[in-house]
Amino acid sequence: MSRILGEKRTQLFLERETLFLSNLRSFLLELGRLEMLDNVDDLIQGLNAPFTIVVVGEYNTGKSCFINALLGQNLLAEGVVPTTDQITVVRHSTDSAPLGEGHYLTVEAPKGILHDLRIIDTPGTNSIIQEHRDTTESFIHRAELILFLISAIQPFSESERNFLDFVRGRWDRKVVFILNKIDLLAAGELPTVRDYVEKNAYKCLEFDPLLFEISAQQALQGKLSAASRDELEDTGLPAIENYILKTLSSDEKLLLKLRSPLKAAEHLCDEISGTLQGQIKSLRADEGKIEDLFLQLAERKDELREFFAKYRAEIDRVFSELKIRVHRFVQEHLTSIELARMRIMGRSLEEEFRKEIVVGEGPLAGLPLIIDDAINYVSRNNHKLWEFSLAYVQERIVEARSYSASWHADFLGKRQ
Repeated sequence: MSRILGEKRTQLFLERETLFLSNLRSFLLELGRLEMLDNVDDLIQGLNAPFTIVVVGEYNTGKSCFINALLGQNLLAEGVVPTTDQITVVRHSTDSAPLGEGHYLTVEAPKGILHDLRIIDTPGTNSIIQEHRDTTESFIHRAELILFLISAIQPFSESERNFLDFVRGRWDRKVVFILNKIDLLAAGELPTVRDYVEKNAYKCLEFDPLLFEISAQQALQGKLSAASRDELEDTGLPAIENYILKTLSSDEKLLLKLRSPLKAAEHLCDEISGTLQGQIKSLRADEGKIEDLFLQLAERKDELREFFAKYRAEIDRVFSELKIRVHRFVQEHLTSIELARMRIMGRSLEEEFRKEIVVGEGPLAGLPLIIDDAINYVSRNNHKLWEFSLAYVQERIVEARSYSASWHADFLGKRQ
């Protein structure tokens, strides 16, 4: 693997993929998707790291025992209750490549099977502590290969189905099934159990799974007692070792190493695309409502223009009549004879003007009614328009309060 990674053509692929992931990281940063940056950083680091195998399964399926059997020593703790509550990275003593951020144990072992690869032991997928499952899921994207251990005495539980859906649906990693504890089955039961596991795995993966059978406990005991390879054959371990070391060739390992980050990036992009499509849909809905609002504004504006044209004509008529009356008043009263008469009678010109022009049923009497009617009309229409606008704003406020994540809030802020 190290030879393959060092070849010029391969190195070019790695550099191009690293550049792509770096551009994706910049895009996520620009979007404010900070929670995805660690995943992309892990993918970039993993490109030049040893081939990574993640071992998953429910607790008590024998994951730690299986890894010990591969290594030929009791390196990891075992037990019938959950003994692994965090990630354990088993690597060769010469492996110094970082695994990324996170809390995990590092165990070094100078074993031949660890050359050019590292093995990650995970908490049980069905652990009663949710953090254990979350921890396991957080490391799936770092794997080039997943070894999914299933107990032969309790094969394919609901939690295993759910976890496999997560593995395939979100990260789409290569999965190899290992049916452990076959030594605990009664005679003749193994074919039935194997068929059951294969059928259920096919339902989840939609293709025939690669399935190995093993007794990890017997294999470990055989390794510790320096049993011959022929003696270990019945445990099933040599077939798995042969797959990891030989059948899974350098070319296939390279393909998985290049493909895994791209599949992970594809799922991240799909998730982002779905979110952006939702945001675009929201903005288009906003645009439609704003257009409706402006349409109503335009309609009110046209109505007001028509309305004021009518009342302006009414007001012009009032003042035209007033002008005629004032002209007649001037002609009748602004004469020396009429002024003398008013003086003899003790009346003033102002009083006569008020009596004939201002008060009574003259043209000015109807003017307040016209103005009041105009004001009421404007008030009613403004109130209707205000209610429509307010309902739109309140709807946006309610929606704003439903967002909690910072990048949603950032989008909402720009949207508002």
